[in-house]
Amino acid sequence: MHFGGFEAVEQVIEVRRIAQEAQRRVRAVLRDCRGPGLGTELVGTQGTLSAAGLHCEVRGQADGLDGGVRSALGWVVREAMTSTSSGARSPRRSPWRTTW
Repeated sequence: MHFGGFEAVEQVIEVRRIAQEAQRRVRAVLRDCRGPGLGTELVGTQGTLSAAGLHCEVRGQADGLDGGVRSALGWVVREAMTSTSSGARSPRRSPWRTTW
């Protein structure tokens, strides 16, 4: 019985290499998506807003939240900080507060 011999083995090795590379890239994307997390973002946001002359008070602890929730909220805080600091340059300012 003939199964393609050496060429088939080479193709299987190449498919495996491509699959492993794809898996490596997916893991890298997921790692980047997680970002620094809620606690880090809150501290960074507080420092950035304070440096811009805006008062920022952080209350509560993120420790009790699920890792995925902390990661998602970290992105929310980052985006809110970006919007707030951009809006701080305009004449109209809007404070925001969040509690969890």
